[in-house]
Amino acid sequence: MKYIRIIPSLLLYNKSLVKGKNFKDHKNVGNPETICKALESQGADEFFLIDLASYRNEKKFDFETLKKISENISTPITVGGGLQSFEEVKKLFNFGADKVYFSKLLYNNVELI
Repeated sequence: MKYIRIIPSLLLYNKSLVKGKNFKDHKNVGNPETICKALESQGADEFFLIDLASYRNEKKFDFETLKKISENISTPITVGGGLQSFEEVKKLFNFGADKVYFSKLLYNNVELI
């Protein structure tokens, strides 16, 4: 039997989850903790959380929201969005991330590979 994994992709922006169309016109869709609890109860296997404000270099990564989410669920969380250093990556693990997604960090610093 084939097993299908459910991995919701969540966009975090200013402590709220947002949804957009064609990567623009983002609308607030609610509280990250509440939505993650609901998705977990519906069988999500993992969460993919991207901080848009950090990705756009508007702010540093929202570690506190990640911590609140991870304290309330047991589903693994992959996190990313505008990470600037491995110090931030280490901090993500301390705040509840199970895996970290980063591309801009490596793209701009190929020597890190």
